Amino acid sequence: MESCQEKETVRASDQTTLIHRLLDHLRAETTQLSEAPLRVPASHYASDNHLERELSTVFREGPSVVGLTADARAPGDYFSAEVAGFPLLVVRGTEGRLRAFANACRHRGGRLAQGRGCFEGSAIRCPVHAWTYDLEGCLTHQPNARGGFEKIDPGTLGLRELPCTERNGLVAVHPQADGRIAPEHLLEEFADDFQSFDLPGLHAFASRRQTWRCNWKLVLETFLESYHVFSLHRDSVNEWYLSHPMVFDEADHGLRFPVVRRSIEGLLDTPESTWDLLAHATIQYWFAPASLLAFTWDHWMLWRVEPTAANSCVTEVTLYTSENVTEETKREHFERTLELHLRVAGSEDFPSQERVQQALSSGASDELVVGQNELAVGHFHRTLQHLLEAGARPHRRQPRE
Repeated sequence: MESCQEKETVRASDQTTLIHRLLDHLRAETTQLSEAPLRVPASHYASDNHLERELSTVFREGPSVVGLTADARAPGDYFSAEVAGFPLLVVRGTEGRLRAFANACRHRGGRLAQGRGCFEGSAIRCPVHAWTYDLEGCLTHQPNARGGFEKIDPGTLGLRELPCTERNGLVAVHPQADGRIAPEHLLEEFADDFQSFDLPGLHAFASRRQTWRCNWKLVLETFLESYHVFSLHRDSVNEWYLSHPMVFDEADHGLRFPVVRRSIEGLLDTPESTWDLLAHATIQYWFAPASLLAFTWDHWMLWRVEPTAANSCVTEVTLYTSENVTEETKREHFERTLELHLRVAGSEDFPSQERVQQALSSGASDELVVGQNELAVGHFHRTLQHLLEAGARPHRRQPRE
């Protein structure tokens, strides 16, 4: 299997710059700081009204990264997703193009497909009454209808198509038919990273879904600071990862944040020519509003968080590999890897955030304070606030390109 030493990932100049920043902080026992701390009101986590604002503007009026090329590689392949409760279906057409549709039959609204798979015979068939569509979303068959729909033009009953963009191995969908997906929504600032990772060549290995009793933002915050590692993870990953220093790079609709391993201290007295950031860090990319892609050593993880209420959410995580894993020993390795991620997050990170949610919902905490050292978390909240304010303006949507 290809390791990070055998594959150049993250532009060499960026790696060198990031390592210099990290080593400078290590020597000085400092960390990158934002301009000011941030106070986040409890209502941003506990208010149904605030969640509805987020759903109606940040989620429904903007695109979301819903998967990777690997999730629907060949003609007929598909995967499903949800954005703020809106069901989506992404399908690879016969000509190789990805399309996104509302995941609802035009007859009685039946869910067309769930999870990930391949449509047999290149036909999208609703399981309720077997209405059938081609991969372009056109209605092709209404079996056993006995003339019940002859007065409706079948050309008006095709699946509702939505804007879908595939770029550098990332797939984004806009839940509004007249919405726009700009390159910056897929963090074009880090396109060189994604191209060197060869995201289009990845293979989906396995996915897991879990429900948590906390606000969706609390889940994502756990990934955007390592300050908690020395304490919350003292008996698990603290053995391998540092709490500080933290550095990050911002983008208009997201950020890049490396979580640094203790092994980076070994680079303090080594020449630049031997430096390899990915041997000493997990690289994470947050895509507004609720997707996070992470690379660790020999695998990739895409976390997507779906709000279900102010105080609850669903996480879906998919592990990707650089090859189609069929050998049993390799499958066992990646199954253990996925379970390790789920065990750390599921027994330490997310339960801790559920307790934070209880304090916020009960009034025990009236705000959360984001320190200047937790600068990626601060950028996360400032970006969401910007999107909320932009979404509240009239005429906010632009014509579809």
